[in-house]
Amino acid sequence: QELGGAQFLISILASFVIVIGLEPLKRFIGNQTDRFFFKAPIDYQEVLARLSEKISLEVDLDSLVLGLASDVAKDLKLKHVEILLADDDGNLCRRDPVTNQLSIFFAHHTALAQHISEPGETIDRDGLERKIEDTREGPKKETLQESLHQLQEVDGYYVAPVTAQSKLNAALVLGQKLSGDAFSVEELRLFKVLGPQIGSAIEKAKLFDEVKNFSQKLQIEIDRATKELKDR
Repeated sequence: QELGGAQFLISILASFVIVIGLEPLKRFIGNQTDRFFFKAPIDYQEVLARLSEKISLEVDLDSLVLGLASDVAKDLKLKHVEILLADDDGNLCRRDPVTNQLSIFFAHHTALAQHISEPGETIDRDGLERKIEDTREGPKKETLQESLHQLQEVDGYYVAPVTAQSKLNAALVLGQKLSGDAFSVEELRLFKVLGPQIGSAIEKAKLFDEVKNFSQKLQIEIDRATKELKDR
């Protein structure tokens, strides 16, 4: 009986160890698989041509923002991509595709929003972490730490400004590469080229959105006026 009890206890302990260790093991295997399968070379000229064509043809703002984010993530093998739109006050916002309303995600006075609004500035997590390590305690270090915290909120590893006529109108937030590698020089150059194109496309889509909304309101007024004339 003692032997049977010991075997039962060992079985319980073994099961416990397996359950506890299963999830970390799954994550480890998943990470190694991602690193192996997502290291294939990317034709950046082809990616640029394909994304540029989509940018030039799309006039619906929601389709542009959501579709482009999805395409960039797929083509560059990233975990996720998000485009935050800038409002008139410089806040970086998420747009609700149902209500078309903007909700502030990073207010204009936050460290990340202010940093990305500077001409030519980008943010990458690795560089930010190195700066924090090399910076003495004080206001500057606190600002860098705030930017890092905000970047972690969106699980971002790189943020590129999206501009039109030298004005920030969005931020391209890029998640980690599925391979686990750092962003290459070619990729950073690609984001720099795409930024102004996306910015112009967003402005064009906003104008289209305004015209569409005006047309809908005008049609409502026409329908109401027509009904009033018929009722007289």
